[in-house]
Amino acid sequence: MYGILKKTLLLAALLVPRLLSWAAEPSCAAPVSLFPDSVTGAAYRFIESYVAEAAAGIPADRTLEEKLFQDEVIVEGGSILELPARVAAVGPLTAPDGSPLTVSVATRLGKHYRVEWRDTLGNQVFALAFPIDHLLLTRQTPALRETRLLSALRSLNSPRLSQTSHLSQISQPSQPLEQGARGVSRAKNQPPSKGLNPKPSTLTPSSPVIVPGDCLFSPDINNHLYLSPLDSLPLVSPALYPVETLSNLITTAEIPNDLTVDLSYISLDREKIIIPVPLNPLLRYFRDEGCTLYFGFSEARPDGRHTCLLMAANPAEGYCHSLRLRLSRETIDSLSGPVDGRLTAYVPLSRILSLFDENAQ
Repeated sequence: MYGILKKTLLLAALLVPRLLSWAAEPSCAAPVSLFPDSVTGAAYRFIESYVAEAAAGIPADRTLEEKLFQDEVIVEGGSILELPARVAAVGPLTAPDGSPLTVSVATRLGKHYRVEWRDTLGNQVFALAFPIDHLLLTRQTPALRETRLLSALRSLNSPRLSQTSHLSQISQPSQPLEQGARGVSRAKNQPPSKGLNPKPSTLTPSSPVIVPGDCLFSPDINNHLYLSPLDSLPLVSPALYPVETLSNLITTAEIPNDLTVDLSYISLDREKIIIPVPLNPLLRYFRDEGCTLYFGFSEARPDGRHTCLLMAANPAEGYCHSLRLRLSRETIDSLSGPVDGRLTAYVPLSRILSLFDENAQ
């Protein structure tokens, strides 16, 4: 598992030069209305902004063909400039004759979006395909994106942000925690972690119940929920179950604590920036941005400092934040004190997925 996490972090570091060279064109044109208000999502928002840019001739130093080629946008059914007249002639999702259209979005290998419009007979009227790339989808430059990220992170240290939370706010399984209940597997129960070593040994009656979650890249990076067998609440027992407690802490973003992450970040101009951020507001910020939180345990060091990994993934916009956390056993036991954190932001998911695909071959 440590090898997988190490490769993930290494890949994040290698991607920094690519982010430096990427240059998106910020949109100055008002989006056109191609979809009803009920149709939402990153792909649909991008299309409305992108079509408006194309109609306005943005950027002025490139032809439309060059723009489409460089952005890897593929158009089927006519020119992209014809799209509003073809699919929004009378109103959103209508053909020029007023007949209704349907729209669907699909992803290919997690790397590309494909949006299709079809008539009542199922015939394709128009289609667009484009990469799932955060800079492309949001029409930001790397510098603008970084400025907004750092501003948001600094605002999280505001005194008005409360660390207070309640475990009752965490979503609970809708069915009793019994063997065979949907989403709950007692066969995956684990014994107490010792010295932050997650390897299982003999099961005990007090073993936590695992509610299986999702995995990211590998089974070792997941958001399983660990429940106490006594009260069926998310487990908070750092002395007996440090790994499970850390996993619950990071993936739920709701367990009360007094942990502060000294967040280290290398900017695009290679400046090292350190921002102190309370842990729960940081986790909630990632979640509010559309990310799903995942936990990965890395290593227990002989000097008492331990490492785990937070991955905040946003597949809809094609990126994840990688945050490597280092903390002492005393900090874990008390759930208070400083935590060293190294953030690699906006790592393209497509590149990480490609790495894991290559390893599988």
